[in-house]
Amino acid sequence: MPITPLVKLGAAPDGKPFLIQALIYSTHIRSAPDVEKAVTKDKIQGMVINQIESLGSKERKLLQDSYPATDFNRCIIFELDRKPGSGTAVVYLGVAVAAILVGVLILFARFRSSSASQ
Repeated sequence: MPITPLVKLGAAPDGKPFLIQALIYSTHIRSAPDVEKAVTKDKIQGMVINQIESLGSKERKLLQDSYPATDFNRCIIFELDRKPGSGTAVVYLGVAVAAILVGVLILFARFRSSSASQ
């Protein structure tokens, strides 16, 4: 869904399309009432997902036909209601690194003590 000023969705008073600077992406919006409900809130929450997802070729063609003056390579893609990951993977990675370090230290200590006894 293109984000445009509140004049007429996607068109200036002279009928020419606005330059679109951002797109709202949602997996929950399925109908016109859903769109109305999403965009009439005082504020919206979500995440910019340009690095995670990009426009598909069908979506890009459809949008480019409707908004020919817009460079969709420069548009922000904002996913409605998306939250950052929980960080669980980072915790597991930290635990794994710590376990490896402990293992290396134990091996080093055993190697050192066996070398000293010889």
